[in-house]
Amino acid sequence: MIRSLARLLAGAALVATLAGCALVDDARRELAGEPEPRAAGAATGSPVPSPVPSTGLTGSAGAPSGSAPGACPPSGMLVRTGAVDAAMGLRAMGIELVNCGTAPFTMNGHPDVRLLGDDRRPLPVTVGRGSSGIATLDSFDAPPTPVTAAPGERLVAGLVWRNKVTDLTTDPVSGTYLEVVPAPGQPPQVVRPDGPIDLGTTGRLGVAPWRHAVR
Repeated sequence: MIRSLARLLAGAALVATLAGCALVDDARRELAGEPEPRAAGAATGSPVPSPVPSTGLTGSAGAPSGSAPGACPPSGMLVRTGAVDAAMGLRAMGIELVNCGTAPFTMNGHPDVRLLGDDRRPLPVTVGRGSSGIATLDSFDAPPTPVTAAPGERLVAGLVWRNKVTDLTTDPVSGTYLEVVPAPGQPPQVVRPDGPIDLGTTGRLGVAPWRHAVR
């Protein structure tokens, strides 16, 4: 009788533990703005106007006008970011522009970007076109040319910076969010990369022009 009661109590404790883990996972997803897990074959809700191709970019995006994260904005241009690539203090990160709409669009220039802190307020950073003396990078310093993305296709640009502390009297700058305006007249989109944009005390970012994504 005692052994049976002990087994029942152990089973109840295990169920409570598993339920607690599930609640923690649900809370984490809600705080992170992640969708709830869905069984295979379940309905996916309203479709995106045209398919968005799968990419290696892993940053999360927030569309303007109160749209759900990752949803196709009215402009048909969806901004995404990639992981930060770091080497010897030099940092680089890709920016992707997906045509999730129903008509082609053409870019001829650089995206306009602003670095934002945890509170999404702009940080004191100088953003320059090209590598801006941060490094010698042909892909960043090449002049922009017109590039067109058909529905379902994507364009890419990029950021480069250095994580260096050269002034001990100035606090290092590290951004959490990036505000991206794909082209003049387009609404901004705020994205959160998978790593901080840590400029140290350099205070400079270089931006590459839009170009076709490598297939």
